Amino acid sequence: TRERAKILPVVALLLLASAAAGVLLAPWHWAFLVGLVGITLLLCTVSFAYRFGPPGPVFMVLVYGLGANITAVVDGERRTDPWLFLGMFALGAATSYLVTVAPLLLPRFRREPSRPLRELLPGPWLGPGERVLLARIAVVAVVGTAASQLWLDPSRAYWTVASGVAVVGLFAIRTLSLTRGLHRTVGTVLGALLFMAVAPVGQYPLLLLAVVVALQFAIEFIVVRNYAMTLVFVTPIVLFITEAATGATDMSAVALERVVDTAVGAVIAMATVFMHSRQSAG
Repeated sequence: TRERAKILPVVALLLLASAAAGVLLAPWHWAFLVGLVGITLLLCTVSFAYRFGPPGPVFMVLVYGLGANITAVVDGERRTDPWLFLGMFALGAATSYLVTVAPLLLPRFRREPSRPLRELLPGPWLGPGERVLLARIAVVAVVGTAASQLWLDPSRAYWTVASGVAVVGLFAIRTLSLTRGLHRTVGTVLGALLFMAVAPVGQYPLLLLAVVVALQFAIEFIVVRNYAMTLVFVTPIVLFITEAATGATDMSAVALERVVDTAVGAVIAMATVFMHSRQSAG
């Protein structure tokens, strides 16, 4: 708990900065797309250089896109007030942090041994494996953004890129990346089906709250154990957020779009495994 108390403020600040960048660039289409590539490379560099654990920078890329979509300009006005969005985002981060460090109120938790932050987040340095991963992510960010612009929906480019980043992962191992690509795609398909099954509760705020809490608990409990299963629960939450922010009514179409975006991002990422040498490919 003492170690988490040191690391989590760093994570929270990176998440908030990512969301703020999305909010800032939301009014300008091309700025948002260029920012997506830049933010992805920056966040992945920081994540690799300081040895962040799973899930790495995936959710930071997601909140950049969500921040832009939730506060996008529609008919000359912001869909949601940017300051309200960022304030609620910061409140959520602060609340989560207080819950996490609450055990420190008990003496036995305060007596736990704790490593310094410098040891918990060693770096910054990038080895050969990390440099290859960054090169792969650069391809994913550029090609994924371009594919969304040309053939899909530019406003959903962040999902395609985040999917590719998740497939690339944190280790320079070719077979692991291929496995994660399959996990990502299958997990998102199952998550989309789950979303369509529970979508009707979105009409009832209290039921929606209970469902979101249950999904978030499942994510936190499973994320470091089973990647495919985690995406089953991440996908419905993101789709509920999208539904609430955009006022979408055709939930089947929204779910199908996310499956397509995921498949495109996963294919791009899996194609980049050949950038590894045989030695680093495992």
